[in-house]
Amino acid sequence: MKLTVIILAIFVVAMAALGGLNYWKARSIVVEDITINMKKTAVDSAEEIGNWLDGCKVEMAGIAMAPVLRGGKTEEIAPYLAYLKREHGRYENYGFVFPDSNFLDDVGSRGSLKERDYIQKALQGTAAVSNPVISRGTGKMVTVVAAPVKDSGQFNGAVFGAINMD
Repeated sequence: MKLTVIILAIFVVAMAALGGLNYWKARSIVVEDITINMKKTAVDSAEEIGNWLDGCKVEMAGIAMAPVLRGGKTEEIAPYLAYLKREHGRYENYGFVFPDSNFLDDVGSRGSLKERDYIQKALQGTAAVSNPVISRGTGKMVTVVAAPVKDSGQFNGAVFGAINMD
């Protein structure tokens, strides 16, 4: 009876140790697998967002080719931007930035965007996307896509559209 109890105790201890070791190893495998999948999902999502923003830059560059914007006549720009806002639901608002960094938006508001680096990039000839910023017009978090406006090789300003982050 004593021998059976000793063997049974050794067996129970060995099985408990083996079960604990299996649990620890399985847990580390599952955690590693989840980590790898999360990294892959994050990379894929970032690439998808990057491609979408590249499409937005191309779209804004197409808008920048509009004769109304290339002509730079202030009285024609705001109505055109309002038209764009009605027709394209993706952008919360549109604006045109003159070479001096002053802007005119789709409702006729004016101001300066001199401190916004994405606007400065657009005014220098490169389409740009901002980091998320707080919109001065709505107070909401937006990402702004800006593209240069050229006429006969000269930079006349930049056009931008704000995408609501909601």
